[in-house]
Amino acid sequence: MTMRESDDYEREGRQWLLKGDANTALKVFQEGLARFPGDEALLLGLAMAHIDMGDLVRACEVLVPLRAKHPTWGDVRQGLAEAYLKRGQTKKALECIQEAIGEHEKDAAFVNALAVLLFKHRLHREALAIHDKALRLDPKFAPAHMGRGACLHQLEDVDGAISAVRKAVECAPDYYEAMSYLGNLLYDQRKKTEAKEILLRIPIAKLADVTTVKRLLALSKGEGEAERRKALRARLKQVDWLREALKDEVKAPKIVEKLENRMDQASLARRPKPKRNFWRGLGTILAGVVQEQGDQLNSLLAKIFAEPVRFADGQQPRLVRFDKRLGEQYLTLLARLLDDYPWRMDLDNNWRQPIQLVSVADSEETSYRRAKEKRIYSECFGFVDFANLALYGKAIVIEMRRRLVPKVLPQVAIVRLREAMERLKPYVPLKSVYYEAWLELRATLEPQ
Repeated sequence: MTMRESDDYEREGRQWLLKGDANTALKVFQEGLARFPGDEALLLGLAMAHIDMGDLVRACEVLVPLRAKHPTWGDVRQGLAEAYLKRGQTKKALECIQEAIGEHEKDAAFVNALAVLLFKHRLHREALAIHDKALRLDPKFAPAHMGRGACLHQLEDVDGAISAVRKAVECAPDYYEAMSYLGNLLYDQRKKTEAKEILLRIPIAKLADVTTVKRLLALSKGEGEAERRKALRARLKQVDWLREALKDEVKAPKIVEKLENRMDQASLARRPKPKRNFWRGLGTILAGVVQEQGDQLNSLLAKIFAEPVRFADGQQPRLVRFDKRLGEQYLTLLARLLDDYPWRMDLDNNWRQPIQLVSVADSEETSYRRAKEKRIYSECFGFVDFANLALYGKAIVIEMRRRLVPKVLPQVAIVRLREAMERLKPYVPLKSVYYEAWLELRATLEPQ
């Protein structure tokens, strides 16, 4: 039976939270903490489960010490802000949010999520200011423009709302929720020709609320539009069950991605999303523990980067969302993997000695043995996919240095990885892709 790590409990607990089952998530986090007392990622998950279950006092008891210990952990402050807002403690919630969006925070998506939290609690003016902060970090971040439009609409600045949502559509031409909202704003302003032009840009399969479908159906009365009307009526039947859910939110944008996923659940089940293989190690050759470490590294990379890349072709990885905690976990786990060299392969103790150059005095047999030794050393590094793991690590460290001030960098993880790299150095085959990757990551880990 495979021993579960703390990351396994965290992953399972978060999956239950995403499914809306906070009670099961709570049990998973509690079980994990029983085995790994004080694990901060599990404590954060525990607090999230308490919030979803409405146990706000308990959630704050967990989050307040984490807030004091980690001045730049945005997730902790986001959780506290949500708990305080639900308790009606608006001032405390705003203090947490201001801490979370300090100079250290460079992630527009995270800042925007805090603005959405304020919007949900009808703090529209405060949410508008946070959306503006997100746009200062990334002027082309479409959801922040959309959020600004929603806030301005609630503040009765319709012209400003239309302008903001237009920018969202310009930044993301396939942002169908923004198109739907913009079309409805224009329709309400009696600009029906322009509204129809916008709404027709949305594929019928992406129309996800009753009001938009009905309005587009009403606008599609011309000759030659019979097929469109037929398709719209069919779509209206699919989304009609949303009427009750949306009846109190006519003036606010509705995030419908989860609802669309729910409607398409059967087709998604038939076509499951394939696993993204960031780690290409050979698990059939490596021992079980190393295989588990490789799978854990792969899981972390899948959360951090958009898709696997081929560094040999000059490609560079693209971040999905910068997360200091995930990056720190990756560096720590990579150091642990490197410390396990030669990765529990079936080699005798002699293979642990540094490779020596073949001298002129070596016999033919000795030369042959050393040549074979070099080949096996090279294969070891290939089996664990060392080059790719090192280059992903380099990308993570570079992003950390770009986004975080030096005092909040995960120095313990960086130093630990640097020490592991130094211990590994004598064994890395010279004039190989592995040595080049070693050099690149090692240079990135130098103090700056």
